[in-house]
Amino acid sequence: MQTSTRIHGLDTLRAAAIILVYIYHLGFIAHKPVFDIGWIGVDLFFVLSGYLIGNQIFTDIAHKRTFSFKTFMMRRLWRTLPNYIVVLALYIWIDGFHDHQILPPLWKMLTFTANFGLRTGTAFSHSWSLCVEEQFYLALPIIALILYYKKSIKLSWCLVTLTLIGGMALRTYMWITYTNGMAQNHDLFNYNNYYTYIYYFTFCHLDPIICGVIIALIRNFYSHFWYKITSKGNLCLILGAISLGITCYMFMNHEYAYRFSLIPTIVGFTLLGISFGLLLISALSPNSILHRVKIPFAEKIAVLSFAIYLIQKPLDHLTAGVLIKYNLITKANIPMFICTALVSIAGGWILYISIEKPSLYLRDKIYSKPKL
Repeated sequence: MQTSTRIHGLDTLRAAAIILVYIYHLGFIAHKPVFDIGWIGVDLFFVLSGYLIGNQIFTDIAHKRTFSFKTFMMRRLWRTLPNYIVVLALYIWIDGFHDHQILPPLWKMLTFTANFGLRTGTAFSHSWSLCVEEQFYLALPIIALILYYKKSIKLSWCLVTLTLIGGMALRTYMWITYTNGMAQNHDLFNYNNYYTYIYYFTFCHLDPIICGVIIALIRNFYSHFWYKITSKGNLCLILGAISLGITCYMFMNHEYAYRFSLIPTIVGFTLLGISFGLLLISALSPNSILHRVKIPFAEKIAVLSFAIYLIQKPLDHLTAGVLIKYNLITKANIPMFICTALVSIAGGWILYISIEKPSLYLRDKIYSKPKL
């Protein structure tokens, strides 16, 4: 009997991430404060991606195996492109399959640059996070090549540190320059520019991914320290939960829409990365509750998370529109949420079974899995 190699803690975090994002996207049905904080699910995905991809790359280098940039990128494209192209085609070809009318230029969608200059109220806007990840995966091998050819772990640390500090400085500049944040009248604050020039902008939102990469660096090049911190898995869980609670409170303080004000803008994304990083360490710690406890359905939700993320938003709008049009459900309530959730899960499952799973099988046939 084959033993599963899945880590329960990672499944739990991935499932939590997609649930948070789903809750946030439901805000179009009913604008409730409880939905507002769901956007942090994307940052949790970023931390997980930074670690998982960083670990694949650094494991090869730490074990003195040849790192192939071509293989790395082809595996990434086989992972992301099939689902992405199918959903993009649905946006283009099917009337009603959209959350907004205007779609970014096709060339931007196909080159994963749609997040540059992206405005709110744009169709398929949630693909911005995929753009950030794909752009970062072009840059991450630079750190890997430095490690491989220069054998300089210190230079790699300099790069990740400069990225974090540079991100804070850039967010400060963008906030002052584009949001009218210093204006006396708070009504003049430009929320659209905040999303365009800060939230969606790659160089302003790398902190969580970098935090994941840092964890991968520690695991592969500081084994003694890694053993020490993973032996304190439950402590990391407690500290991560406390840090996350404080950070969420900072973002949810609605005096002058505090999420958009200067201090959260400067340090908020970094604190989210650190908080989720601590939870990730706990998930990887064999003695922690997060690692050992298998949450019911978490693995299934985690497996479907990428497909659900891509297809959920347009399906929610489509489902809500149909229910209201035919007077089946006429207001935002629990039955509306249940119906949209069921349709989104079903749509994600169909996308996974028909597109993602066969694509991953072919990928692994063509490009062997990295040995972790």
